[in-house]
Amino acid sequence: MKIKEKFSEKLILMVDDAPENIEILNGLLQGVKKKVATSGERALELALMQPKPDLILLDIIMPDMDGYSVCKILREKEETAGIPVIFLTSKSSIDDVVKGFEVGGQDYVTKSFDANELIARINMQLELQWQQEELRMLNASKDKFFSIVAHDIKNPFTALQLSAGLVKRRYDTLPPEKLKNYIMEIANNIEKVVTISVNLLDWARAQSGKLEVTPESISISEIIEENFGFVKTQAENKKITLSRESIDDVSLYADRAQINTVLRNLLTNALKFTHKGGSVKLEYKIENKHCVISVIDSGVGMTEEIRKSIFRIDAKHSTPGTSGEGGTGLGLLLCKEFVEKNKGKIGVSSTVDVGSTFWFTVPLAV
Repeated sequence: MKIKEKFSEKLILMVDDAPENIEILNGLLQGVKKKVATSGERALELALMQPKPDLILLDIIMPDMDGYSVCKILREKEETAGIPVIFLTSKSSIDDVVKGFEVGGQDYVTKSFDANELIARINMQLELQWQQEELRMLNASKDKFFSIVAHDIKNPFTALQLSAGLVKRRYDTLPPEKLKNYIMEIANNIEKVVTISVNLLDWARAQSGKLEVTPESISISEIIEENFGFVKTQAENKKITLSRESIDDVSLYADRAQINTVLRNLLTNALKFTHKGGSVKLEYKIENKHCVISVIDSGVGMTEEIRKSIFRIDAKHSTPGTSGEGGTGLGLLLCKEFVEKNKGKIGVSSTVDVGSTFWFTVPLAV
């Protein structure tokens, strides 16, 4: 048995004053990084140094400070309190084992140990640690994500409240043109709220595993025309040239509604971040039994830092468009979810003040 490959970057601190025991452990623990301490004091020093160990194998009987004391100190320090400790010792009485757990050890293995058993216990502790870290990061990311959504959805609601209140109070005295403008503003903000809400519901369904994928043969020309029609007014209002590469039709095999959502979000974003008078172009080509669809804009572009984090839930970007358009950026997370659920990939290349190209792949119909 070996340490799992996914733990290859993990660091294990081996603490034992007997060189022959360290040599045995070195031979067993292939595939991970290791550090060695031959005393309790040195173990505490190494546990606090960067990079900190991900797991500690700790002997109990040592001349300067026993393993119980080392573990107790590790648990008292905030920096080391979460590092799993496996006692690896010749002390095998029930009282010794109980004391090991009482001072904060996660596991207790007695010498002479079975090699496979020790590695299985190490894998288990690293797996538990990995799952806890994943859960912590997921919770932190979602907390941040939902706080952004809550903030962004508040803006159109506030605008709705102000506009509706003004119309209610002054309906009989407002000139027709101003009344029309207020009603248009109310309608626009309702549309924003609906878009954010639908995206949020789709995201929640995707995360809960309840979002079904129903693939079918679909014409790329049809979904392009459908989505060009959806964003036509947005393009005309900003005097942006909207065009598509004219090649033969291609049949895709994917969930029509989800691919429509992806294309609509990418086109809407491209128009949002393109200055008046700019251009947005759609191209597609065939590669490795997939259709690669690209949305290319002449917009503001983005930095490398933003480009690398654009599809990450823990690094949400809510940037106003070139005409002050708002949004949560939630659409891009949905795009990633939907593309991957339809067995495709998504990516972006971008240059600041030149523009961006968002691309995604969709399987071809057989």
